Amino acid sequence: MAGRSEKVRVKIVLTKEELEWLMIELQQKQGKKIEDVLEEIRRSRERSSVGWKPSLDSIVEAPVEEMDI
Repeated sequence: MAGRSEKVRVKIVLTKEELEWLMIELQQKQGKKIEDVLEEIRRSRERSSVGWKPSLDSIVEAPVEEMDI
């Protein structure tokens, strides 16, 4: 199998902004591999999600009267 190139299919999920950035990076190339560009996206996501916490309000339950059936 020497000299035979392997193909790998990968599915990635990107935001619209990430896709636009990825396309620009790949067009400019600058010696970057797709792996390097995807790694930059991953690091960017980590930085932006570090301090994020959902703001959840407590739900107060009203007492329910029991009914005799």
